[in-house]
Amino acid sequence: MTFNEADWTDRGGYDPATQAYDYDLSGVPEYSDLDIHQLGLELDATYQIKPDLALGVGFSMNIYQDNDPYVFDDDGKLYVVGASLNYVF
Repeated sequence: MTFNEADWTDRGGYDPATQAYDYDLSGVPEYSDLDIHQLGLELDATYQIKPDLALGVGFSMNIYQDNDPYVFDDDGKLYVVGASLNYVF
């Protein structure tokens, strides 16, 4: 037995032309109930040696923790240290 589109809609199936859209979005946050913690810190300093010469240093730390195994339970820490010598000409 086969059904065509008219048979499907006559039997109470979904027909986008006649079905109203449900605009209630209150349940959307439950679709992805993730448990993620993230922390990012950054520290920069500049020391002016001469009026046209400066030394800069910086440190950045990022910590990411995912406590949901269905998102592969990713955890990680990233530390970045940098230095610069700035000359104004």
